[in-house]
Amino acid sequence: MGTVAAAFAGRLSLIAFATVALRGAIAGADLEGGLYAALVAAGAAFAVGMVTGLLARWVVEEDVRTEWERLSTDANTPPADGGRND
Repeated sequence: MGTVAAAFAGRLSLIAFATVALRGAIAGADLEGGLYAALVAAGAAFAVGMVTGLLARWVVEEDVRTEWERLSTDANTPPADGGRND
């Protein structure tokens, strides 16, 4: 798996955990229920973050591959004027 995707997923899950835990603390929820909800949110956010990170990696790699092919094709194509600089 991509390290950038895992890093993104990890950060997203920590943000989700902190947000839900803080929301539970402000609402006065019991500790067990609040932490359970925060862990579930962290797990869901990690999954979403991995999918999003892997999709972003795929999009960037595909764009680079397409651009590389375009540039290598352009480099192998002779100029339209036959290379003359009149």
